[in-house]
Amino acid sequence: MKEKRLTVLGVVALVFYAIHAFVYYTLIAKMPHGALWACHVGCAVVGVGCLLRRALPVAVGTLWLIYGGTVWCIDLWTGANLIPTSLFTHVGGLIVAALALRELRWVRGASLAATVALFMLLGVTRLFTPASANINLVFAVTPGWERSFPTFGRYFLFLFGTAFAVFVTADVALSFGFSRSPRA
Repeated sequence: MKEKRLTVLGVVALVFYAIHAFVYYTLIAKMPHGALWACHVGCAVVGVGCLLRRALPVAVGTLWLIYGGTVWCIDLWTGANLIPTSLFTHVGGLIVAALALRELRWVRGASLAATVALFMLLGVTRLFTPASANINLVFAVTPGWERSFPTFGRYFLFLFGTAFAVFVTADVALSFGFSRSPRA
């Protein structure tokens, strides 16, 4: 039964990612590179982890969703438009992650893996996406933040540092909630 639940959760997470990535970024916005935002990729990583029955990818994807979802909420709060399909990855992805973590247990220290994997994703984003899109904020300071961050280097260190801090904090908190033995 556990195997079936994880398979269903994995497929659901990947469908959530596909709906947003393909439908929005490919068909509507016509910018497929937008599918590389870490929060959306986090949903796909959760899905792959479920299909592989591996807790570490689920934990990494969860941490990316927590940080990315926080940044997404701040973005919406400060006036960004809501893209309806992004609810699939940001909200649906976290729900799937929580359900998957009930089946698997939390991997203590997942924050380090999430940080290393995020750094690699940022490198891929910087190499393969246009600077004008500023995917994962790897090219420029977000408009409106220039007074707080006069250089991109400071801005990047701030974002990466806060991502790491959120990863560690969530890692500790989630290790208490999901570290018990996995469900039978």
